[in-house]
Amino acid sequence: MNQPALEVRGLKVWFGGQTVVDGVDLTVGAGEIVALVGESGAGKTLTALAIGRLLPTAARWSADAIRCRGRDLHTMSDDALRTVLGTELAYVFQDPAACLNPVMTVGEQLLELLQVHRGLRPSDAGPQVETALAAVQLADPAAILARYPHQLSGGMQQRVMLAMATLLNPALLIADEPTTALDVTTQAQILALLQSWRRERGMGLLLITHDLLQVAPIADRIAVMAAGRIVETAPTAQLYRAPQHPYTQALLHAMPALGEGRWMV
Repeated sequence: MNQPALEVRGLKVWFGGQTVVDGVDLTVGAGEIVALVGESGAGKTLTALAIGRLLPTAARWSADAIRCRGRDLHTMSDDALRTVLGTELAYVFQDPAACLNPVMTVGEQLLELLQVHRGLRPSDAGPQVETALAAVQLADPAAILARYPHQLSGGMQQRVMLAMATLLNPALLIADEPTTALDVTTQAQILALLQSWRRERGMGLLLITHDLLQVAPIADRIAVMAAGRIVETAPTAQLYRAPQHPYTQALLHAMPALGEGRWMV
């Protein structure tokens, strides 16, 4: 039996005396897309950061278990975790301009990943980085490799981030609002890419968003988060048709009304 891409049990995050993530349990199966939804401030991003131990230094956290394909991230050393990040677990955030190194070309940043994690020389890694850019539907990958992040549009920067995150074929991708600042056409293209990788690579995806409409076509399950807790988890169609928790019902009723049957999936 395949190991789940992600298992989280009893995750808590707090700042000083204030608990902001309180006892989160979450599972993402291999090849499954799970959407974590909720309003701003619900604790979604802090949950994502805690999984990879990327929280700010002021934060404190605890968990009964955090496993990525059976490997316990909760107890492993920092050195061991560095070998997991990028190879087994990868992230894409909503602001690619803040994540890409402004003084390195796109090619240098992609090559660095292969040098650090695979020990490849630039001459050997070159074809792989071009293939990675082509996979995210960037035209003329050779030209993109020579550019700096500021020379790319926001949509192109996000595609570069996706190429970096999936270059080493991770078991789990955590995408935190990956399409927020993009136009609707680019949003649809990136979501279609994520869905295709799930099918082709068996990659698990934790997709964090506040937009229930956006995730409806691609998510297998939806976990609804409010005030630091997951209040409801259900298969997507079931959650839309028969939401059980009042907060989930309120989220659905807050969606724009474009016609009857707008919640049906």
